[in-house]
Amino acid sequence: MSPGIPARTDRDPVPIPNGEAGTPGARASAGAKAEEPGIDPAGDRHGPAPADPGGPSILARLRHETRSHHEAIERVVDVDRLGASRSAYVRLLRGFLGYYEPLEGRLAGLPWEASGLDFRERRKAGWLREDLRSLDPDGPPCPTCPDLPEPVDLARGLGCLYVVEGATLGGRVVLRLIGDRLGIGPESGGRFYSGYRARTGAMWASFGRFAEAHVAAHPDRADAVVEAASETFDSLRRWLSGTGPGR
Repeated sequence: MSPGIPARTDRDPVPIPNGEAGTPGARASAGAKAEEPGIDPAGDRHGPAPADPGGPSILARLRHETRSHHEAIERVVDVDRLGASRSAYVRLLRGFLGYYEPLEGRLAGLPWEASGLDFRERRKAGWLREDLRSLDPDGPPCPTCPDLPEPVDLARGLGCLYVVEGATLGGRVVLRLIGDRLGIGPESGGRFYSGYRARTGAMWASFGRFAEAHVAAHPDRADAVVEAASETFDSLRRWLSGTGPGR
């Protein structure tokens, strides 16, 4: 489970942030107990039943077809490095902010509300800013990632959201693993990794229902959802690894 990266699963029915989430080195350390319905200690994704009983659900396709992209980003970020020092943690938060904020700006232009999903409550850049105000109040402005996916319609927007919504899964486990070591908690630098708190499982489930319903209504756009998710994993990996434009 990568910090902020959606946790990968190898089974069907659900953070990385999202993305993912969402780590090699701390695949949610084993014995932690699930804290919410729909989330297990490894941040695994649990979603609704497939919209089409005769074929894979879009979430199943996303898990399977983005797996190599997810594994690639897991090699870039891990909890062991994240918990090494506060400065390492702050660097990662700054990297996420430089990616999430412009991506959310692009996603905000899509007609989510008209289609039944409240995008405003799924924005996470504010959580990152809250953490950085707590941990790095005098830090310089965060660089902004110029290498972002292009969510030109709801299908591609769903692919992007799959990454960042998945990143909320397992976040509380990550926070527990590094919190004592770094002196970080939900109200003191760990807001991002607290996700939707007690609502995290419900928020993932509602996203899954929305995604399945949208693809059931527009089956010709299923490939675009998967492509956009893969592009989001890849551009986030390049950004966080320092190999992309602007780093």
